[in-house]
Amino acid sequence: MNEVIGGAMALKLVNQTPADLVLAVMSHTLPANLQIIEQAQMTRGAWRVDFRIIGESHAISVYYDDVPVMHEVLACVDVEAHSCAHLHPFSTLQAHQYADSGGYQVQVDFNEMPAWALPAESVSMIRVDFPKVFGIAPVTQIQWKATATGVRWWTLHTYPLSQNGAHPRIIHVHSYTFMDFNRQMNCAERKIAYNQT
Repeated sequence: MNEVIGGAMALKLVNQTPADLVLAVMSHTLPANLQIIEQAQMTRGAWRVDFRIIGESHAISVYYDDVPVMHEVLACVDVEAHSCAHLHPFSTLQAHQYADSGGYQVQVDFNEMPAWALPAESVSMIRVDFPKVFGIAPVTQIQWKATATGVRWWTLHTYPLSQNGAHPRIIHVHSYTFMDFNRQMNCAERKIAYNQT
């Protein structure tokens, strides 16, 4: 089940650069300073995934029985490393992959042209077009689809950049994530069993 929550708010022009992005994977709480612009939700049994556009960035949270399992944040925010299972800055705009033993995998790429084709089958989506920068509207888009064992999501963030008045170029930041609910449950059950011995 998918549900769009709320609606877009009045947007202010904020000139951001993809070199300020960090990928933060957390298991407890999200940073308090996130401004949610658009959000939607997918539920599947006891699982819930909250998709949020926060500026030219995103925050996605996975819950089981309303208990946070993990949060993925790709944003220009300050996050303390000790609060993260994984933290990666993108100051060099190099592609990055991360996977944990619980069935979570993410890949982030930077390209001047759109690099990934989205699946042909129907997917759910939220999107925000921001005020123009250098005559080009930045976009943040999240698409997702339930799978047989979990959920996949794809994000696109575009950043128009110009140096010394040159013709602007656009950096496309793509992320692709898969969360396997079955592996998450197996991991949680092993942790519980280990803690009880």
